[in-house]
Amino acid sequence: MTKSRGVGRGGYQPGAGRPKGSRDRQPRKRRTILELLPKLAEEADELPLYGLLRRIRDESLDPKYRDFLRIAVLPYLHPRAFSRMTAKPSFMMTDEELKEVREAELEHEKQVAAGRDQIRLMKGPK
Repeated sequence: MTKSRGVGRGGYQPGAGRPKGSRDRQPRKRRTILELLPKLAEEADELPLYGLLRRIRDESLDPKYRDFLRIAVLPYLHPRAFSRMTAKPSFMMTDEELKEVREAELEHEKQVAAGRDQIRLMKGPK
Protein backbone atom coordinates (compact mmCIF):
# COMPACT_ATOMS: atom_id res chain seq x y z
CA MET A 1 0.00 0.00 0.00
CA THR A 2 1.40 3.43 -0.95
CA LYS A 3 1.24 6.45 1.27
CA SER A 4 -0.70 9.34 -0.26
CA ARG A 5 0.34 12.91 0.35
CA GLY A 6 -2.21 14.56 2.57
CA VAL A 7 -3.11 18.18 3.02
CA GLY A 8 -0.92 20.27 5.29
CA ARG A 9 2.43 18.66 4.60
CA GLY A 10 4.30 21.97 3.92
CA GLY A 11 8.03 22.36 4.15
CA TYR A 12 10.80 22.51 1.60
CA GLN A 13 9.86 21.68 -1.99
CA PRO A 14 12.66 21.46 -4.59
CA GLY A 15 12.33 24.14 -7.28
CA ALA A 16 9.73 26.14 -5.37
CA GLY A 17 9.92 29.85 -4.62
CA ARG A 18 11.83 32.72 -6.18
CA PRO A 19 14.88 31.65 -8.17
CA LYS A 20 18.16 32.77 -6.62
CA GLY A 21 19.56 35.94 -8.16
CA SER A 22 16.25 36.94 -9.73
CA ARG A 23 15.22 40.55 -10.07
CA ASP A 24 13.79 42.52 -7.10
CA ARG A 25 15.57 40.35 -4.56
CA GLN A 26 16.93 43.57 -3.04
CA PRO A 27 14.36 45.84 -1.37
CA ARG A 28 13.35 48.91 -3.37
CA LYS A 29 13.44 52.41 -2.01
CA ARG A 30 10.00 53.04 -0.57
CA ARG A 31 8.22 56.22 -1.48
CA THR A 32 5.69 57.84 0.75
CA ILE A 33 2.36 59.06 -0.55
CA LEU A 34 3.31 62.65 0.29
CA GLU A 35 6.31 62.37 -2.09
CA LEU A 36 4.12 61.00 -4.86
CA LEU A 37 1.16 63.40 -4.58
CA PRO A 38 2.81 66.43 -6.25
CA LYS A 39 3.98 64.29 -9.17
CA LEU A 40 0.53 62.74 -9.60
CA ALA A 41 -1.14 66.14 -9.37
CA GLU A 42 0.86 67.36 -12.38
CA GLU A 43 -0.41 64.49 -14.51
CA ALA A 44 -4.13 64.90 -13.66
CA ASP A 45 -6.28 67.93 -13.05
CA GLU A 46 -6.75 67.45 -9.33
CA LEU A 47 -6.39 64.59 -6.91
CA PRO A 48 -9.34 63.84 -4.61
CA LEU A 49 -7.28 64.63 -1.50
CA TYR A 50 -6.30 68.03 -2.91
CA GLY A 51 -9.95 68.70 -3.76
CA LEU A 52 -10.97 67.99 -0.17
CA LEU A 53 -8.19 70.21 1.19
CA ARG A 54 -9.28 73.02 -1.14
CA ARG A 55 -12.88 72.71 0.11
CA ILE A 56 -11.68 72.75 3.74
CA ARG A 57 -10.02 76.13 3.09
CA ASP A 58 -13.17 77.55 1.42
CA GLU A 59 -14.62 79.99 3.96
CA SER A 60 -17.97 80.20 2.14
CA LEU A 61 -18.89 76.59 3.03
CA ASP A 62 -20.71 75.58 6.21
CA PRO A 63 -18.22 75.22 9.12
CA LYS A 64 -19.76 71.89 10.20
CA TYR A 65 -19.34 70.51 6.69
CA ARG A 66 -15.69 71.64 6.67
CA ASP A 67 -15.17 69.93 10.05
CA PHE A 68 -16.46 66.66 8.60
CA LEU A 69 -14.07 67.06 5.68
CA ARG A 70 -11.22 67.53 8.15
CA ILE A 71 -12.20 64.29 9.87
CA ALA A 72 -12.32 62.52 6.50
CA VAL A 73 -8.76 63.52 5.53
CA LEU A 74 -7.16 62.87 8.94
CA PRO A 75 -6.02 59.30 8.16
CA TYR A 76 -4.26 60.51 5.02
CA LEU A 77 -2.37 63.38 6.63
CA HIS A 78 -1.53 62.27 10.17
CA PRO A 79 -0.19 59.06 11.67
CA ARG A 80 -2.51 57.03 13.82
CA ALA A 81 -2.34 57.60 17.57
CA PHE A 82 -1.14 54.78 19.77
CA SER A 83 -3.88 52.42 20.89
CA ARG A 84 -2.71 52.83 24.47
CA MET A 85 -1.99 56.43 25.25
CA THR A 86 -0.61 56.58 28.75
CA ALA A 87 -1.04 59.77 30.70
CA LYS A 88 1.65 61.07 32.96
CA PRO A 89 0.85 60.18 36.57
CA SER A 90 -0.39 63.16 38.57
CA PHE A 91 2.55 63.00 40.99
CA MET A 92 4.92 63.61 38.03
CA MET A 93 2.97 66.61 36.65
CA THR A 94 3.83 70.23 37.24
CA ASP A 95 1.26 72.59 38.71
CA GLU A 96 0.63 74.02 35.23
CA GLU A 97 -0.02 70.54 33.77
CA LEU A 98 -2.37 69.66 36.63
CA LYS A 99 -4.29 72.89 36.03
CA GLU A 100 -4.63 72.09 32.27
CA VAL A 101 -5.86 68.56 33.01
CA ARG A 102 -8.46 69.84 35.48
CA GLU A 103 -9.68 72.46 32.99
CA ALA A 104 -10.01 69.78 30.29
CA GLU A 105 -11.98 67.54 32.68
CA LEU A 106 -14.36 70.39 33.54
CA GLU A 107 -14.87 71.20 29.86
CA HIS A 108 -15.59 67.54 29.13
CA GLU A 109 -18.15 67.42 31.93
CA LYS A 110 -19.87 70.53 30.48
CA GLN A 111 -20.02 68.92 27.02
CA VAL A 112 -21.47 65.69 28.42
CA ALA A 113 -24.06 67.62 30.42
CA ALA A 114 -25.04 69.55 27.27
CA GLY A 115 -25.41 66.27 25.34
CA ARG A 116 -22.49 66.98 23.01
CA ASP A 117 -20.32 64.06 24.06
CA GLN A 118 -20.93 62.09 20.84
CA ILE A 119 -20.55 62.97 17.18
CA ARG A 120 -23.82 62.99 15.30
CA LEU A 121 -23.86 63.00 11.52
CA MET A 122 -25.82 65.74 9.83
CA LYS A 123 -28.94 64.74 7.94
CA GLY A 124 -28.72 65.38 4.22
CA PRO A 125 -31.39 66.92 1.99
CA LYS A 126 -34.35 64.68 1.20
